[in-house]
Amino acid sequence: MDMSFEGNRLKLSDNNGSSHTYSALWLRESSFSPEFRDAKTGHKLGDGDALPLDIKINSAVLENDGLSLEFSDGHTCEYSVSWLADAAEHPTYQELTGEKMLWDASLDPLPWYELRDLEENKAVPPEEAYDLSMTPRALEPHTDNPYHNPQPGYVLLHCIENTANGGESGITDGFRAAEELRNESHGLFDALVNTPVNWFYRDDQAILEDTSTFIDVDGDGSVKHVRFHGRSDRVAAVDADQVDKFYAARGRFIQLNRSSTSPKTNVRKIVDTTNWP
Repeated sequence: MDMSFEGNRLKLSDNNGSSHTYSALWLRESSFSPEFRDAKTGHKLGDGDALPLDIKINSAVLENDGLSLEFSDGHTCEYSVSWLADAAEHPTYQELTGEKMLWDASLDPLPWYELRDLEENKAVPPEEAYDLSMTPRALEPHTDNPYHNPQPGYVLLHCIENTANGGESGITDGFRAAEELRNESHGLFDALVNTPVNWFYRDDQAILEDTSTFIDVDGDGSVKHVRFHGRSDRVAAVDADQVDKFYAARGRFIQLNRSSTSPKTNVRKIVDTTNWP
């Protein structure tokens, strides 16, 4: 394996002639360091636009299957070369269960399962449940569960009691932000429409993955679906220039969503939100 880097690009080439050029920001945001990513859920601990867009690679050391990088913001991390190669070869998520088995009327016997065998995973008690939303960390505006397919279309939020000091809970219109982004820059809007994003969540009971884009449009170009979750998004390792365009678009999209967040939710009120218009 050969490695070269300059500024905000790093190139890996294997002995079979395959090569891929990675964006420095993609590498930095892919860090598995516990100071950057929650070890339990795999989610980032900071907001989606927390990293500078002009981040560069200061040093790179390749040794066997390990690649150690130091970035211009001082962060260091070690990556598996095989993991990086797989991310480039399979930029979007693959089926966790393996290849689909095609079948027809000749399948005999039919696969049957006892219901009790499928119910072995029991729900954890509420006090043992874990998610970043259950911690004191502030959360940016987001749509819930983009790693579910289908993603929840409607979400009901019911505030029974609010005894916290601070911790404002606000809502914002992602469809408005999407239209404002399109009016500002068709290029940035298109980056969120066309760049595949891998959404990810895991806990002791489940691994949830899906690949989609931030914005879906109808045939007439109207926005029909918005996904936004800066802690769980992992942009696919596609063309490095496209990746950097996505990061710029995501940063502006975050700014637009933050600019019109409404005040704290009132006690005993139910808020109904939707990810589809």
